[in-house]
Parts: sequence; structure tokens; C-alpha cells
Amino acid sequence: MENTFKTFSFLILMLLSACNSDDNNSPEPDTPISEFKIDGGSSYITPNGYLEEYPLGYFADYSSDGEIGWFALRFIDGEYMSITDPENRPCPYVENLNHGVSIWLRLNPNDKLIPGKYQYTTNDSSIGIMSNSEVFYDYKSIDNCLGISNVRLKITSGELTVSKENDSYNIKYSLVDDDGKKIEGSYFGKLQERIIPEW
Repeated sequence: MENTFKTFSFLILMLLSACNSDDNNSPEPDTPISEFKIDGGSSYITPNGYLEEYPLGYFADYSSDGEIGWFALRFIDGEYMSITDPENRPCPYVENLNHGVSIWLRLNPNDKLIPGKYQYTTNDSSIGIMSNSEVFYDYKSIDNCLGISNVRLKITSGELTVSKENDSYNIKYSLVDDDGKKIEGSYFGKLQERIIPEW
């Protein structure tokens, strides 16, 4: 009888140990990856996201007194330097950059980037993705301050979908360039806001 009890107790202990081992080895929930792919090929990781504001006079020869005219989403593998002096551009203005996505947007300046779907548009008065959006990779510095990308894909159609929970964004985009290449990607996390001065 005593031997039976010992055997039973041993089996119970083994069973509990196996359960605890299974609990410790249970897979962690998948962490979303911020990345893009071109035609379903290699993955380009873009851990850093920026929402930039550009004054109306940024692309013109007049001062707009800071009135915001355009926005840009940047998803990149490098990091932009902070702008502390509006009169002087940081040099270099970006570090460790190789690839990224630049999605220019026409938005309501009062709302900025709100949850919803944004379509590519060539209409200058429509909210949506603007025609100077691009995907780039093989970025190289050409001097102490500036650089150039060996490959630039000009976006000619597509859409992006934005959702937000507290300060964290979930942004998914599907874009097409002028050669028909399809760029699909996503960004998860906070967006660092940058106000670009009129240099």
C-alpha cells in the first residue's frame, strides 16, 4: 500500500513538472515588425517613424509665416537629427540611413494624421498621398551633410490605412511605382514629430 502511494505521488510530481515546463516554453505573442517589401521580396526593416510638417513656403520663394502646407511620413532604418536651430540645418541631418519610405501627404492642418484610409491623388485640393512620394534604398553619404540614394522608386498609386491607440500607430501601406513594382509595408509604434523650417 505504501509503495502504491509513493508511486502515485511520484507520478503526480512528474505531471506537475511537465506542465510547468510547458508553461515556461510557451511562445510569446508575435511582435509586429515595421518593414516594407518590394514585389514580395526581401524585407527592409524600418523601426523609426516620423511625421513631418512643412510650411507652405518650403517649396516656394516666399515666406508663409509658418503656415503648414504639407506633411510627410518617413519610415526609415536610420535616425534624423533633431532641429534645434531653425536657421541652421543639422549636419549630418541623418545617421545610419540605408533605406526607407517617404509618403508625402496633404492633410487638414488642424487634424493632422487621423485614423482612416488615405488614397494617392494628383488633385492639389484633395486630402491624400501626394505625387512626390517615394521608396529608396542604398542611401550613401556624398559629403559631410548630404547623401543620395542609388535606387528611388517614384510612387504613382496606392493607399495607406491608419489606426491609433493612445500614442501608438498601426499604419499599413500598399503602393505602386511608375514601373509597376508593388511596395507593401507597415509601421507600428509612436511617430516622432518634426517641424521643418523654411531654410
